[in-house]
Amino acid sequence: MTDYIPPYNKHFEHYPNCYRWTRTFAWLPKKTISNNIVWLRTVYKQRFYTALGPPIGQNFHMEPFVEYAELFDILKDNHET
Repeated sequence: MTDYIPPYNKHFEHYPNCYRWTRTFAWLPKKTISNNIVWLRTVYKQRFYTALGPPIGQNFHMEPFVEYAELFDILKDNHET
């Protein structure tokens, strides 16, 4: 898995292959969905799959990614939807 975090994409927010936010501790610097870099504190992590490349017939190439957020990022995002 790569360290690349794609731009936050609301299209895949409620995708079936999107996991719940889980609480974790950032030992190393992590870039959040609000473009803040945080470390040595509690953050939330979500793994999701996104389609890369053009669809070929009915097949998509699904690639796993991990995104990080602070609690206020998650609450703000839920309030906007």
